[in-house]
Amino acid sequence: MRILTLGSDRPHPLTQASLAVVDELEWVEHVDHLTANDERTFLRNARSPEYREHVASLKPDLLISAAYARIVPADVLAVPTIGAINIHPSLLPEYRGVCAVWWALYEGCSRVGVTIHEMTAGVDTGPILGQTALEVGPDPDPVAAWRELGDLSRPLLLQALEQIRESGRIAGRPQPEGGSYRGSPYTKEAPRLELDWSQPAEELVRRNRILRGNIPAGRYRIYAKRIDPAGPTDRPPGTVLRRRPKSIRVAAAGGTSVQLTLVDPAKSWIKLALHYASTGRLTTVGSERTA
Repeated sequence: MRILTLGSDRPHPLTQASLAVVDELEWVEHVDHLTANDERTFLRNARSPEYREHVASLKPDLLISAAYARIVPADVLAVPTIGAINIHPSLLPEYRGVCAVWWALYEGCSRVGVTIHEMTAGVDTGPILGQTALEVGPDPDPVAAWRELGDLSRPLLLQALEQIRESGRIAGRPQPEGGSYRGSPYTKEAPRLELDWSQPAEELVRRNRILRGNIPAGRYRIYAKRIDPAGPTDRPPGTVLRRRPKSIRVAAAGGTSVQLTLVDPAKSWIKLALHYASTGRLTTVGSERTA
């Protein structure tokens, strides 16, 4: 079987796992490996005619994508005689898109996982060939979970390839209805990281260990380098309790408070002064929003 692989430019657990499995199978001919920023510059645009021509020239039977930072168009997916599969780091249909492990842990999931599915025109929506879950603790390390998913994906991919070899086709089960999609956390989905002062200090600290939170300041965003518990308070959530040159202490829910160490504090303070200093309150959620 002639297999073309797509993967990450940098060491990535899923890319490394897919390459290891492909290279260990004697009945596989690995015809090429493409990355998003391939040293062959004409292969960096998956939608270009040159890209499709190159893929077609390899005459692949199967395409395997693992942590490939490009959306593969339908005309390229149609080239392999059998089809294309993707290794995705979530329990699909939940957490389609990028940063799936980080989003799942940020939103408090007790388990993450890896899914192998057929690639179709819709991103991460194709039929599922196999899926494995990983239970996580109450305060998980996203990097450790991400790496462990690489190990879990190896037997899953091996099983999927054996099934494809025996049947000569990709036979998966349709994904359930619904699901969710997450984009890149600091560009497409920054509003989801808005610090929610209705949460207690413990939860704000936990979330910030997964993905760095932010305070909206007009059309800007002020990011917290770190968030630490800062003791009890009787002030309403969102109240600014103390300002320092590089940090700010704010009341949270449940009579708790947090200290935020700011990223680039000089610029952050200018923005805060312009938008919030006169009120003494930072943005909260729900009907109590103030600016």
